Amino acid sequence: MKRLARLVLGLAVGAALVGEASAKQKDGPVLFDVIYLQEGHEAQEAVDYFEKVSAISKRHGLVRLKTYRIDKALKGVIAQPTLINLWRMDRPDAMQKMGADPEYQRLVPTRDALFDMGRVSILMGAPL
Repeated sequence: MKRLARLVLGLAVGAALVGEASAKQKDGPVLFDVIYLQEGHEAQEAVDYFEKVSAISKRHGLVRLKTYRIDKALKGVIAQPTLINLWRMDRPDAMQKMGADPEYQRLVPTRDALFDMGRVSILMGAPL
């Protein structure tokens, strides 16, 4: 049930952000990365982490378009996330390629310290 709730949240967020993706890309997949920070961490730490990841991800066809801070959950059945990233994918396997990159693997401990990975949702879709 929680997985379904996360999917519903992700789709709602995706619908809100699809205009941003459409403005930057006519075709192809996009990713919506719904993020929860671990207690004691700040949004700026996440932004700094994503700046480091972006340099790696671009090499594999995954480009971060925008990071949004979530200030208030207006409706939904799960807890409010901290941030949502919008990514453009040049190819469907871009995320897997980035994840296998040794330089990215060195950042995984930082990622795991910053984010509650059990609650993070990553959704792939395409502009209509």
